Amino acid sequence: MRNMKIKELSEVDSTNKYALENFDSLEDGTLVTAETQTSGKGRLGRQWISPKGNVYASYLLKGAPFPPYCASWIAGLAALYALRESFNSMGFWLKWPNDIYCGDKKICGVLCDAKTDNMNRPLGIVLGIGINLNTEKEILEAIGRPATSVYAETGCKVNKNDFVKTLYKKLTELYISGSHFEIDKIYQIWKGENIPRGRLVEAVLSENRTVTGILEDIGPQGELILNSNGNIITLHSGDVSVKNITNFKR
Repeated sequence: MRNMKIKELSEVDSTNKYALENFDSLEDGTLVTAETQTSGKGRLGRQWISPKGNVYASYLLKGAPFPPYCASWIAGLAALYALRESFNSMGFWLKWPNDIYCGDKKICGVLCDAKTDNMNRPLGIVLGIGINLNTEKEILEAIGRPATSVYAETGCKVNKNDFVKTLYKKLTELYISGSHFEIDKIYQIWKGENIPRGRLVEAVLSENRTVTGILEDIGPQGELILNSNGNIITLHSGDVSVKNITNFKR
């Protein structure tokens, strides 16, 4: 992978943790990848099952001139574009805030972590991306939530190294664009790839409370705006499911 800032590890607890711990010594725009993770994490503290053959990667933003919340747009779009370029007939789409689905099943997750100094001042952001390329159906079924992989959908094994190169290129292109005052354009594209307005969604607000409403909009900081029986609810984070999702494609 000449001329690409890609650091390949055989095994690590998590690529995000490694990137955060080695933040100072890694170059801006480095992509850390691992064959497997022993303690991979997804959103909301969930475990990310990490068998070999998939993408477990973390991309470092050390000089981003845009607000931290914009970083997840770059990660989500880069993963989406890499999947579409590599497997263009599979109907990938973004589910807020940055899961990628294939039909009605999750195939990719994004988890961003901020890096701060000992005074809690921001130094940069680590974009964690996990993509199921070659996960067997038996492993997916054991997860307990609707999930899929390219292999499960197509029956064909994927060359992970080739895919990582494509992902790296997409991340770098979007990072450069966002750094050249095009972050508003990236927001509009990200918003357009997300759950469309007018869809019925259910959001988990706390362990025992959910709200169902119509998606009104996605705001300029990435916030979800729902209309629940005439009440406008704004969410900056959370777990959202799309109702009547079967065979839903963008």
